Amino acid sequence: MKTIILKRLSVVGILILSTLISSCETSSSALELENTPKVKETTITTTATPTDTTIETTNELNYQTNLTVCSMYTPTSETTPPFDDTSESSTTEVTTVTTITDITSTTEPECTTSTEVTTSRWHYHESSVTTTTTPLVDSSYFLQDCAFIGDSLTVGLSMYGLISKDYTFAEEGISISGMNSLQLYTNYGYVYPAQAISYWQPKHVYIMLGINGVSWISNDKAIESYRQLIESILSYNVDSIEDINIISVLPVAHSKEVIGTVEDGRILNSEIDALNLRLKDMATSYNLHYVDANSVLKDASTGCLPDDLTVDGIHLTESGYEALIQALVDDLNR
Repeated sequence: MKTIILKRLSVVGILILSTLISSCETSSSALELENTPKVKETTITTTATPTDTTIETTNELNYQTNLTVCSMYTPTSETTPPFDDTSESSTTEVTTVTTITDITSTTEPECTTSTEVTTSRWHYHESSVTTTTTPLVDSSYFLQDCAFIGDSLTVGLSMYGLISKDYTFAEEGISISGMNSLQLYTNYGYVYPAQAISYWQPKHVYIMLGINGVSWISNDKAIESYRQLIESILSYNVDSIEDINIISVLPVAHSKEVIGTVEDGRILNSEIDALNLRLKDMATSYNLHYVDANSVLKDASTGCLPDDLTVDGIHLTESGYEALIQALVDDLNR
């Protein structure tokens, strides 16, 4: 009987002991929970720009983090932003502007006007594209298929390599009438300029005559001689010729106007201007092209050839000849 009672007491003691141990563990867990700091709901504000991202985080422990991240992302209208806009715990505002400027291309652009395409909050702006225009011709044009007839001014163009020496039919000191009566030495021997043209058969013919004799040959006589030269060229019926160009008589420097007499070399720009008007009318009557190089080389304020473009008041310096050939190039490109 005593044995049974002792066994029952032992069982009861074990149960009581287990209950006490369980109670202690529960109290310990509750104590740990009470000592754990409560964290307040975190609010994250993120601002993204094309260059940096700043994240600020605050909580109940007054702990703050400032983080700057270099962004390598370049957005387009078709790309999903690398931020989660659907997160409940964060608010994200993204505004990105990418600008393309100062683009120069030698190829024709697909669009030459400013265009703005907007998709959601992503903005892409494309600026206008500038293209360069290539001239129709440059000075090398006169080295190919061009024949030049003239006096010492034309010889100067060939000496500086601006026109072909082989196809320059010119003579120093020659007048308009002399071009019809004198044979010149050429690749074809001694021939008249019109004959040389017929032998070579160029596409383009340039004639620059008139400075020699402008002060003592009447304009009527000069135009008559010019017409004889043109008629002579046309008489050969050169099929290759596409155009004949009459270049104006060039201006002279002021130093040539103040010389005492014509015999001493006086030349007036007013006399040159009067002859040029007649040359322009003559070219029109033949349906030829007139090139006004005189106005390009002349100083508008003085009406004379600038001193820095001439060596003696008539003949040109290298820069003067370059200005002359540029006037011919500009005339072609108009």
